[in-house]
Amino acid sequence: MNSPTFPPFPIVGVGASAGGLEAFMELFRNLPPDTGMAFVLVQHLSPQHLSLLSSLVQKATRMQVDEIQDGMKVAPNHVYIIPPNALLEIYHGVLRLSPMAKPHGSSLPVNTFLASLARDQGNLAIGMILSGTGSDGALGLREIKGDGGITLVQEPANAKYDGMPKSAIAEAAPDFVLKVEELASELVKIATHPVVRKALPTEESEPTPEVEKILQRIFILVRGATKIDFSNYKYPTVIRRIKRRMVLHRIDGLKHYLAYLQATPTEVHALFEDLLINVTSFFRDVDAFEALKSRAFPVLFKDRVQGSAIRIWVPGCSTGEEVYSIAITLIQFLDDKVNQFSIQIYGTDICQSSVKIARTGFFPESAATKLSPERLKRFFVREQGGYRVTRVVRDCCIFSIQDAISQPPINRLDVLSCRNLMIYLGLSAQQKLMETFFYALNPNGFLMLGSAETVGSAVNLFAVVDKKNKIYAKRTSPTQIIHDFQDMPPGPPSVPVPAGEIPLRVSLRQFNPVTEAERLVLNRYGPAWVLVNRTLDIVQFRGETDLYIQPASGQPTWNLMKMLRGGLAADIRILVHAALKGDKTVSKPGLKVTSGGVRRTADVEAAPLNSPGSEPHCLVLFKDRVRERAKPQTKKGKGGKKDDQEYARLKEELEFSQQSLQSIIEDLNTTNEEMQSANEEVSSANEELQSTNEELETAKEELQSTNEELTTLNDELLSRNKDLDQLSNDLLNVLSNANVSIIMVGADLRIRRFTPMAERYLKLIAADVGRNLMDINLGFPMEKFDEKISEVIRTMKTIETETRDRNGHWFSIQIRPYHTVDNKVEGAVIVMMNVDDVKFRENQALEAERFSDGIIQTVRDPLVVLSSDLHVERANQAFYDTFKVNSDATIGRKFYELGNGQWDIAELRTMLEKVLPEKLEVRDFKVRHSFEQIGIKEMILNARTLEWAGQKKLFLLISIHDYTGQPALALSLGEGLGNA
Repeated sequence: MNSPTFPPFPIVGVGASAGGLEAFMELFRNLPPDTGMAFVLVQHLSPQHLSLLSSLVQKATRMQVDEIQDGMKVAPNHVYIIPPNALLEIYHGVLRLSPMAKPHGSSLPVNTFLASLARDQGNLAIGMILSGTGSDGALGLREIKGDGGITLVQEPANAKYDGMPKSAIAEAAPDFVLKVEELASELVKIATHPVVRKALPTEESEPTPEVEKILQRIFILVRGATKIDFSNYKYPTVIRRIKRRMVLHRIDGLKHYLAYLQATPTEVHALFEDLLINVTSFFRDVDAFEALKSRAFPVLFKDRVQGSAIRIWVPGCSTGEEVYSIAITLIQFLDDKVNQFSIQIYGTDICQSSVKIARTGFFPESAATKLSPERLKRFFVREQGGYRVTRVVRDCCIFSIQDAISQPPINRLDVLSCRNLMIYLGLSAQQKLMETFFYALNPNGFLMLGSAETVGSAVNLFAVVDKKNKIYAKRTSPTQIIHDFQDMPPGPPSVPVPAGEIPLRVSLRQFNPVTEAERLVLNRYGPAWVLVNRTLDIVQFRGETDLYIQPASGQPTWNLMKMLRGGLAADIRILVHAALKGDKTVSKPGLKVTSGGVRRTADVEAAPLNSPGSEPHCLVLFKDRVRERAKPQTKKGKGGKKDDQEYARLKEELEFSQQSLQSIIEDLNTTNEEMQSANEEVSSANEELQSTNEELETAKEELQSTNEELTTLNDELLSRNKDLDQLSNDLLNVLSNANVSIIMVGADLRIRRFTPMAERYLKLIAADVGRNLMDINLGFPMEKFDEKISEVIRTMKTIETETRDRNGHWFSIQIRPYHTVDNKVEGAVIVMMNVDDVKFRENQALEAERFSDGIIQTVRDPLVVLSSDLHVERANQAFYDTFKVNSDATIGRKFYELGNGQWDIAELRTMLEKVLPEKLEVRDFKVRHSFEQIGIKEMILNARTLEWAGQKKLFLLISIHDYTGQPALALSLGEGLGNA
């Protein structure tokens, strides 16, 4: 039977660890059963124990709750719970299980599922992190947000354990951070939003004219606030991110969202952050980095000169994980030759916050999940809350803010890695980037793209090196490529006033005739000048500076060296340096500069402006001397006057340059020596700190291991305490209800415990616990009682005896060894039982026995008492005298064996074994038998079966009447057998 199909619906992945059960219950108690969403719960479960989570969650919701089985298809209004010892992923809405190869702390099952949910469901994925320890789930939440889904996190202060919520907030910047009941409310609102319910148009490949118009206005707002143009991004990507923002703010139309953007400037920046899609990780797609190491690096370093630079660029680097991954891969490739080359790896991105994170080189613990233990140990230093890349890796990487589409690229590159950018761009932007990358790469350079990216129509620019891992080599292109790098127009801090233009309006409130006259004269007749600081950044303009400086292309800058027109930079740098160093004004006449087709000759002066306690500045003045139309240079005759003048001028300039250069070299050498000394000190301190850090890390690991052992031991002790509590309760009930006097003493004979019955009979009180038993008057005589107890403890044998107390009551006393769990004897258990009734019955039995014995002995006819097995229990003196036997040869022997078998008479055997058990009584049984010592005897036997004291123990009483020599009786042999 086919499974039912459903229209697309949101799937909520909920991750938790310790304390998660309580959060799960609270979440579902506040959720209605018909949200139209499906919920998948992933918790860290013990692999050794059966999970009861399904049955517990079912009590909190009316939705159907199922423990996941492999291949189960997700349906709305259902709750699915991961089984123990399993990793979970989702593919086309079907849940797939795989065995967990590592403990859950290492396998991170929450990250695994949330990442697969992001890939499978896109903007219909919703990720939620609840109470738990550790950092599992943070990267998965980041993946969901990167693919357009919604992310929610339990407020750390409201969580039983705040480790997972805090990590998710720091790593993924979730959309909502609320209490659990408030998260449930947000889920209900998200479920009813028109975007989720498909009330808005779907994401076509091309927008409609109306949507296009709205998008252009949105792009204008974003570009005005951030200087970044997103019109080159793919339409589905942009509209998906905009819809995500609409869901978050519960806005149901693009027009309404545009109005919200216009009214809320902060939302413009929030949309900008969402459009950037900062999703990355260390060694994302490990095979690609291994291919870079095996296919590209060997070619680059073949016959490479030592000391040369290796230059790599990663545009769209996000938070820098890919940059550091390439650096680690390169360092591992070079191994011990790493110091023979200068490694320069540039990471650029348009997101300032991401670049800031990349520059710190510090990442949370969750970021290290894809790093091998060897790389983690070698290239990272463990710090509080995460890991920091080592100095050797950090020094290879340079991060800056740059728009790879509109600004000039970093050039002369050996490797260019763009694995997280092009999939979001339109075709025209992709083509432009390919041309930019071709221009930036060296002739033997390599290009690495992401798994979902290709070079597209630029196949004539790049050749495939590794098709699977998307590594390409730069081709030798016969066609010249024209690069169109858009310049960002700079906004100068002040606008110079052109010559001949005098402003007519002057503020009357600030008018000063002298100051105004000086200003007009300086503007009209004074030289153009700029004021710069030590780093040659312009602080102020004055006059016609546009003749000598102009805004530079690319990122706006106010550095004088980047804005000077051609031919001036080298000389003015020397002048400023000489002025600041010598603290005197220096000048250079006759500098040539061409502006607007006119060649000018200017005298340049550099005057230091120093004040104690303040930053030194330098005033650079441009004195315009000659203006002439630029003409092509013509050949002149040899030996002319002008040649001599030109020679003298060039010689003067050369001497000046040599002097200035020598001064700069000396300063540079001094600075280098100082930096070398400082570097050695820093290196020494760094080594000491590294050693200390390693020791602290080792100590921390040992403490962590000890802590885990103590935690395990604590859990075991808690379990044992529960067992001991139960055992103590059982023992207390047994002792309290036992109708026996029991006293427990230690090896030192001190009382440990006694029963209420002992307290009653022996007059013990609670204060007697701990006292020596021999110090208490127990009320009964017992000779050498302490010695008997010590003997039991020593020999581990039980002693039983009886005694009588002062009131005449009889007690049976048993002294038994006190055994511990490991079968050691650490005391004795004294059990005292009242045996008055036993003694009374015993006395009665003795009296009855004496009474019956008296009767038996008084009877003149022989009497014998047999047991049920026909052994002689008792006989009277008449029996011994008549048959010439004694008691020793009679008592305890079988009746047939008496007197050498003289009583083994057939008729008698028949009567005793067959007739008597049936008749219970036989009278006048005549027997005539010849005995060896006494001759022929004629006897009459009377026998009766007796039961002793109500017990089922039978005895036979036989009386024997000897009538030998008497007149014949009427009865013949055997006539009495039938008389009963």
